[in-house]
Amino acid sequence: ALHSLSRFAVDAAPVFESIDLNPVIARADGCTVVDAKLVIAAEDRSDPFRSETPRTDFLERFFNPRSVAVVGASTTGGKIGHVIVDSLLNLEYRGRVYPINPQHGEILGAKAYPSLEALPEPPDLAIVAVDLALLPEIVDTMARAGAHNALVISGGGRELGGEREKVERTAADLSRARDVRVIGPNCIGMFDGRTRFDSFFYHRNRFTRPPAGSMSFITQSGTWGCAFMELAHEAGVAKMVSYGNRLDVDEGDLIAFLAQDPDTKVIGSYIEGLANGRKFVSAVSMARAQGKPVVAFKTGRTPQSAGASVSHTGAYGGSYPVYRDALSHGGTILTESFHELYAACEALSLQPPARGRRAALLSNGAGPMVNALDLFPARGLSLATLARKSVETMRKHFSFFYIVENPVDVTGSASADDYEFVIRTLVEDENVDIIMPFFVFQNTPLDESIVARLDSISREGKKPVVACATPGAYSEKMKRGLRAAGIPVLPDVTQWVAAAAALARWGELWKSSS
Repeated sequence: ALHSLSRFAVDAAPVFESIDLNPVIARADGCTVVDAKLVIAAEDRSDPFRSETPRTDFLERFFNPRSVAVVGASTTGGKIGHVIVDSLLNLEYRGRVYPINPQHGEILGAKAYPSLEALPEPPDLAIVAVDLALLPEIVDTMARAGAHNALVISGGGRELGGEREKVERTAADLSRARDVRVIGPNCIGMFDGRTRFDSFFYHRNRFTRPPAGSMSFITQSGTWGCAFMELAHEAGVAKMVSYGNRLDVDEGDLIAFLAQDPDTKVIGSYIEGLANGRKFVSAVSMARAQGKPVVAFKTGRTPQSAGASVSHTGAYGGSYPVYRDALSHGGTILTESFHELYAACEALSLQPPARGRRAALLSNGAGPMVNALDLFPARGLSLATLARKSVETMRKHFSFFYIVENPVDVTGSASADDYEFVIRTLVEDENVDIIMPFFVFQNTPLDESIVARLDSISREGKKPVVACATPGAYSEKMKRGLRAAGIPVLPDVTQWVAAAAALARWGELWKSSS
């Protein structure tokens, strides 16, 4: 079993050199086995692609191309090459679009060209949606034309192994030698909220492009990229990149680029395996120095899921405990699910970092607060002990049946004024680092002025406020108002607590780097 697994190089190995991996039980074919589980493969130091320094050259044109060629443009509705051209022509992108198809002179009203060589100019970006076997030739053609950016949607590369893996390696060698940056293959590409460029083969009738925002997301999984953008239909997205098999451009390159991106405030990352762990950690440090948190959700935590990631993107998942410790030590904020990752990103994009882990909860319905407290220990949060002044102030203000210790139960009788009074009291309490209100918007006394009241508190930016609320049509209306006011409102207790924990962790990281 060890021999057969050893062919999967666990790409994150460079991260782990400083970590004690004892006890080592066995070694086979360059692989290290810890506690009878395969965790890393020895780094091949002769490999020129194992650079510790992120490369950001030419990446800007992936997001702001003045001209785009679509290699594999199709006249057949529903085909990937047709939907991509349709999106570029008929959504909000305003650059020049060049369909490439040797069989047709026009596609969706745009002049088509038989080849890249026939274009009137070198394109800023070539989107490749043809058989991957043609990729080395396409990269060579682009280099000769002076074009530097290729986005490869096509799959069927190293995830299949054998000759297909060799094709990827040949294209990778050419791209590095000829200064052609490649994102993909096996991906859905990218989106820019400001320029409105996107490469997606999801038809506009089925997939909502979000507004511009301050969250960026990079992902090995195109599916999670699609999901992130749908969740961000109100909060908005700065940039989203699905990079698939990362033939050239990898996580470290993208994070280093986004660290300098003026539109990006927080960076989310879905990881199956890392191309170069040391580069990833270096890029996270760059982002941290720019005041930008990096939030990650790492899968491949069991032998079954780690093996499944090989057939997905050709990346072996590796040992999660080793990843977890190395990435956390390197300054990455880790989450336990994709939806927790999104919750953390939204909270970090809207609220200031917390100065500690002491949380205060309040609600007009006590059940969710009890549920949240069950989750505190695993997320490293603690229940704040309120200052006596705070307790006395609230006791004088409220009727005897209100519970004014932490958590604060303002009961189903609570009004917007009651919520504002408690939150302002907690803002002034030196024992409180994070304020966590839960809203039962179905309770009639809680009127819609709560939005304006919390907007005023959020603008002061003294302490992070992260909220949660019950579902329902009216609740969704109120949540939209609060998000517009800068208050993240999470849909369930698990995400609520994860968002608060992310604010606390970012506060620690930000403090240590200041």
